[in-house]
Amino acid sequence: MSRTQRRLAQKPWITSDLYKLIKTKNKSCRALVRCKFDDKQEYKRYKKMRNKVNHQLEISERKYYQSQFFECGNDSAKMWKLINTLSNSQVKTHSYPNKLLNPINSQHTGNPEKMANIFNDYFVTVGKHIENSITPPCSNKYPVAYNGPDHSFVIHETFSEEVEAVINRLLECKSVRMNGIQIHILNLCRNALSPFLAQIFNHRMRKGTYPKRLKCAQVVPIHKGWQKDLCNNYRPISLLSPINKIFEKLLYSRLYSYIEQHNMLSTNQYGFRSGLSTSLAVYDIHENFLQNKEKGLTTCAVFCDLSKAGVSNIWPAGQIRPVAWLDPARGMIL
Repeated sequence: MSRTQRRLAQKPWITSDLYKLIKTKNKSCRALVRCKFDDKQEYKRYKKMRNKVNHQLEISERKYYQSQFFECGNDSAKMWKLINTLSNSQVKTHSYPNKLLNPINSQHTGNPEKMANIFNDYFVTVGKHIENSITPPCSNKYPVAYNGPDHSFVIHETFSEEVEAVINRLLECKSVRMNGIQIHILNLCRNALSPFLAQIFNHRMRKGTYPKRLKCAQVVPIHKGWQKDLCNNYRPISLLSPINKIFEKLLYSRLYSYIEQHNMLSTNQYGFRSGLSTSLAVYDIHENFLQNKEKGLTTCAVFCDLSKAGVSNIWPAGQIRPVAWLDPARGMIL
């Protein structure tokens, strides 16, 4: 591949017609250089051609990226990749530290096995430590705004067609091959495997137990900034097996449909809901600001952020009591 071809490959919005215009502009520039910019007519022609080429390049690039954003659809990963390309942001590469500080004896170690144990001990206990540092409220009484639905929550059994559809929607890059089963292999064999997987999942649903092997995850520490030898500058990402993801999606669809059917979620809950997003939450806040401004009112906003955000880091009493409306739920809950 020539140097020109490599350049064009990096700028796919440059069409063949635009490439011809660029060559014409460059030819006019070389002619202008040969006459040492003494020919005023040639300079005017070059300037006109240059402006035309730049304008066409700008339009072509804008249309190209507009089509790229449209093709992204609801795929946030592709969307952010495209945004980083436009903003010239470098994609972060996750590299592991050469040494890690042991918080127990305050000594550094470069042994991979010891470093893995240090990370594991820290991630297991960090939630408990943060929970103990939170001062509980004086009163244990919480107002329950919702008394719950009249119908019980029961997990209905699955079938092979549903399992096959879930496998077809799995993404290769979103799952780890812990058990040696790759996503594309599952996809190729989904017609043969889906009946057997459906039987296994239905058996577990009837028993009301979750397979212990599916609870195993590969925990990857992701560096968030600052010193690389300190555990508290990392957050864990759990990568689960593909079989677990299939079972998880089946249970999620049943629980989510039940919650939506009985309107259990607040109308102000935008995150992690189908058809809603945090962008709508920002829009809603913006509308409230404008309405209050028109009425001459002052608007105040409080934004809370959880340190080392995770379910294990939320104070349990505050986590359980507001969802007391789940008490009427009966049936086989895993």
